[in-house]
Amino acid sequence: MKKSIVAKLIKTLAFISVALCSVVNANESNANSISTNNISTKQANTNKASEDKIGIDISLGGVFTNLDGYHGEGFKVSARVDMPLSIPENKWQRGLYGKLSYQTSHDENKNSNSYFDEIEFAIGFEGYINEAHKLFFELGDVKQNFEVDTTKVWQDYGSVYRIGYDAQHEYGTFNIALEHRDSRESTTGYRAIFAPLSGLFSLSYTDVGDYEVVAINLNYSF
Repeated sequence: MKKSIVAKLIKTLAFISVALCSVVNANESNANSISTNNISTKQANTNKASEDKIGIDISLGGVFTNLDGYHGEGFKVSARVDMPLSIPENKWQRGLYGKLSYQTSHDENKNSNSYFDEIEFAIGFEGYINEAHKLFFELGDVKQNFEVDTTKVWQDYGSVYRIGYDAQHEYGTFNIALEHRDSRESTTGYRAIFAPLSGLFSLSYTDVGDYEVVAINLNYSF
């Protein structure tokens, strides 16, 4: 891992730690009751596959990207639509979902400016082992574009595959997946995401070959 992205990751983790401590201190007097209510609420919101309605999640945040010598900072916006599969008398809840994300970043140097854009569309399937644990699989298409000043250096179309595990605990939701990208290079790595029980923000880290991304997002569900 490069020093620049390590420093950014440490700053991001520090910010989240302060936020989590503030939440814990503010609710310390009612910790037991609030913890129970939050867990129940989060489980109800996350287990969308058991509901007979479509759920939509919107995320917006900052992104730090390392890619083959490029070190950029920018933003990312994404949307997810959940399409529950209602199967009567089936105890193992399951669901389909679609995701669309766009991220852009730039790296300013003395002699030139570099820009990197990525669009991803993926379809996923998830199966709930119980209210707090689930497995998922995603496959999708990725378009990447890299420019220096106004010159397009390269553009690439590829595929992405993920298989992973999602677990809810007392302090938040942990999501980790093996990720394979078949684009400029065919390689496998991983992606990890953490979100507090409130779900108001999330922190993600992706490391696949020379593609390395840290992102912190604000989330909204409806």
